[in-house]
Amino acid sequence: MHPNQQVYFSFLPARTAERLFERDYWGLSYRQGLEWILAHDTAQQVNVSVVWPTPLYNNSLILSPAQRARLRYVPRTAPGCHYFLTAYRWHPQSYLDSLGPEVHTIRAGQLKVLSIFNCQNTHYYQQTK
Repeated sequence: MHPNQQVYFSFLPARTAERLFERDYWGLSYRQGLEWILAHDTAQQVNVSVVWPTPLYNNSLILSPAQRARLRYVPRTAPGCHYFLTAYRWHPQSYLDSLGPEVHTIRAGQLKVLSIFNCQNTHYYQQTK
């Protein structure tokens, strides 16, 4: 399950673990998520949002300075979000469709540990203010 072996749930089926438990508690999968976004989005500046910004910031420090310069953190309630990342900490359940389409998933085995949603052209942020 490398590099996400920290989310090992042994005997539990993935669907059960996804429904009942936090998954990537330490937020280590954010690096993979940021790398995926930067590889698939050619914009000079990419606005990303998360529930908890610390893992996003910590993982961005692993990226090259050029990659870091392209990323901009925007709060959940701010307009202009391009992507919303979640490692399902404090929110093990699925997210609402109004958040935007899920464009990428990182799994450890069968367990979903990180989701990236495209939140452009959605009204999620305006609805939650």
